[in-house]
Amino acid sequence: MRIGMVAQSMSRANGGVSEAMHRFCEAIADRGEGHALHIFAAEDAYSREDSRRFDGLATVHLAKAYGVRRFPVAPRLAGLMEAADLDVLHVHGIWAAHGWSALRWHRRTGKPVVIAPHGMVEPWILKRSPRLKHWVSRLFQDDLFRRAATVHVLTDNEGRDVRALYPQARLDEVPNLVPPAPPHDGQHPGWWADSHAGRKIFLFFGRIHRKKGVEELVQAWRRLAAARSGWRDEALLVFCGWVDDFPEFEALVAEAQSETGSVLYAGPQYGADKWRSFAAADYMLLPSKSEGLPLAILESWSGGVPTIMTQECNLPLGFSTGAAICCDVSPDGIASALAQAADEGPERHAERAAASRRLIAGTYSSERVGRTLLAMYEGTL
Repeated sequence: MRIGMVAQSMSRANGGVSEAMHRFCEAIADRGEGHALHIFAAEDAYSREDSRRFDGLATVHLAKAYGVRRFPVAPRLAGLMEAADLDVLHVHGIWAAHGWSALRWHRRTGKPVVIAPHGMVEPWILKRSPRLKHWVSRLFQDDLFRRAATVHVLTDNEGRDVRALYPQARLDEVPNLVPPAPPHDGQHPGWWADSHAGRKIFLFFGRIHRKKGVEELVQAWRRLAAARSGWRDEALLVFCGWVDDFPEFEALVAEAQSETGSVLYAGPQYGADKWRSFAAADYMLLPSKSEGLPLAILESWSGGVPTIMTQECNLPLGFSTGAAICCDVSPDGIASALAQAADEGPERHAERAAASRRLIAGTYSSERVGRTLLAMYEGTL
């Protein structure tokens, strides 16, 4: 097959969506069946550099974008997709102008479209920028969903959210995937200091945005520091990631560090530093208010790092297998989960770490995801 994948951005600017798209390409390529993969996206500040990640996996096609920063339009995308003579087009993410390009391509060619919302139909997301979403829906998105051969959902919960908006939609469930974590090279991440030795490391990894529960997490940490003597020496909260539409974040961290002596912002971590950060952590944190299927959680489990997360992360297997501790989105709920993790002994932590690795190997493997993706595409032809 000639398979196209289109997103508003294929670079780091698109966070977990672009990472998931890259992983899907790897899973298809790993099958060794000779499928031709094409990636389409609007240009952004990182796209030329990040397109190199697809070398040997897919041909990347970039189109110049015009318009406002929050809604760039790349008029040439539809033509690039048409010239690639695709058999099927996989649309990653919604509420953006690449959906209009996908609809134009479908109208011209009559070939099937698969839509992957990537968590963007969750109620929390729908409440944000409702006027923009109303007009995007009316102008092209509702028509695109009506014409879609299938909607690719990551979880059962996402399927229910899609059906609430588009009751007649056909659904195919294919999860994100995570390859096994690379062997630890024995080195500390760049943010490590000797004073961190012996402390429990709680790691927040990924896009730093208000919807991720960051403010509530910092509040919870400050409450624990005030309530538990020795918390400064017992634990460390490390934020690794890029700040998205949250200009107050670094001041928030600085104030918490001044008060507790146990909060650090390490900035984005890529490549080896990403896996060194996971290896240094005892627990990964994601007290999020809205997610699709968070790759940061899956990557932490791949590295044997248990998690503290909300039900909104859409990974209930983490709770049932013991790979995760559940919290709600309130500061008190997060503080309670942090205290539970801090008080668990090494044997219980080792059990959680082993459960994390088993979960990735059994459910989110490249072989399983690649096979299911290709069956989904074939079912649209």
